[in-house]
Amino acid sequence: MVRTGYRRLQEESGHIEVNGEAADAVQAYRLFCELRPDVVVMDISLSGQSGIAVLEHIRARESGACVLMFSVHEDTIFATHAMRAGARGYITKSCAPGVLVEAVLAVAGGGTYIGADTAQALALEHFSDQERALRLLSEREFEVLRLFLAGRREFHAVGAHGRLPGHGAGRAEA
Repeated sequence: MVRTGYRRLQEESGHIEVNGEAADAVQAYRLFCELRPDVVVMDISLSGQSGIAVLEHIRARESGACVLMFSVHEDTIFATHAMRAGARGYITKSCAPGVLVEAVLAVAGGGTYIGADTAQALALEHFSDQERALRLLSEREFEVLRLFLAGRREFHAVGAHGRLPGHGAGRAEA
């Protein structure tokens, strides 16, 4: 029932022709091999193997295959694994209906597509991880990083007591 609605949505766009549907992982791979579609829309939660495992098999057979993962899983770990396995896009089933068509067309055109909800969660997670790592730096390490990021390429060697030779404690000049 749900697949029928997604199929109708894609076909009614006037830009997409759905050539097949699979009920499980084995059938999904078999249909890919038989039909050679321009884009595969794959769910992660399939009977048998996961959609990510099928994606890996598809990409092993045809490295240029365009696979868009379309999943109920909103946790970023699923999107991360799918993209690392070679997916060209990832959207969740909670996105607006038109996003599926937009994503299929983007992937078919050679692009990459991440749904807005997933992209925001990935970005926030990324910055959160970086911020956590930055908090672990000592004040001196943070200052060296700051100077490096400011474009300073040459640093004086730090002396045994954390002082720069010929300079006051904790002050770096490049």
